[in-house]
Amino acid sequence: EPTVIPDKVLSNEQISYTILDGVDNGVGVDRTEYRLLDKATGAVISDWAAYTAEKTVTAEGSYTVEAKTIDKLGNASLAATADFVIDKTPPAEIIIPDGNISPAGGQAQDQVEITVPDAADAADRITYAVVDTGSGVPSDSGAWIDLPGDKKVTVTEEGTWDVYIKVTDPAGNSTITGPITIMIDRTGPNIVFNGLIPDEWQKGNRFSVSAVDDVSGAKQIAYWFSYDSNKQYIDVAAIKSDIDGEGKVVRYTDNSVAIPDGEFDIFAQAEDQLGNLGSIASIHVKVD
Repeated sequence: EPTVIPDKVLSNEQISYTILDGVDNGVGVDRTEYRLLDKATGAVISDWAAYTAEKTVTAEGSYTVEAKTIDKLGNASLAATADFVIDKTPPAEIIIPDGNISPAGGQAQDQVEITVPDAADAADRITYAVVDTGSGVPSDSGAWIDLPGDKKVTVTEEGTWDVYIKVTDPAGNSTITGPITIMIDRTGPNIVFNGLIPDEWQKGNRFSVSAVDDVSGAKQIAYWFSYDSNKQYIDVAAIKSDIDGEGKVVRYTDNSVAIPDGEFDIFAQAEDQLGNLGSIASIHVKVD
């Protein structure tokens, strides 16, 4: 009998197969014939025909190839068979419920965990990728990591990240969930004094102070003078609560603060949206 050799048994694109003639030690081989069947139903897709060259199937489905070798007297061998499947259907998307993201909202000072549900098919493979926010779905296969046994994606590195979840079936079809945007911020804002020259006499009695936080953003700034330890709070967006409950909350309407003449220090400290306090900054000024 002949031998049917598919180049693969499962694909999401196409499968080619070759047929080797059977051996006849008598009158010799005349030809080999083949036919293609729907494996699921047994229906004939293409009926018996002489095999002359490699064949390729591209349509989705499950298939059986039957082949028989016929000698020069018309005797036919037993049929040889080979099965293969072409699967072009992507697997079901994995939906991440809000409750599977901890803490809620995906913003934290230490770490964010995402618990990934099971795939619809146990044979499917689940991987994940963590990339810079806005960089898009990674095309590099090395960016994708197998989901660990506890089914948790844990991110601890500071920054704003997009998390993608990919489920891939045995044929190679995949479906991607995401991005799920998360944030880790454990560094407080940096203070910038504007309109002041340190340690030099200067004219004018107003200054402004700003805070820079590249992750969660500044929430509010506290400032005070060396002659007055009472902190005054400037809410970056609107009047909200104090940093530590002390002092007075003021609106930073004109983007500048009045200061008296004299020589003294100005101190400032900022808080970001996740509650991180930056270092206390200071500047020594001389105003006349």
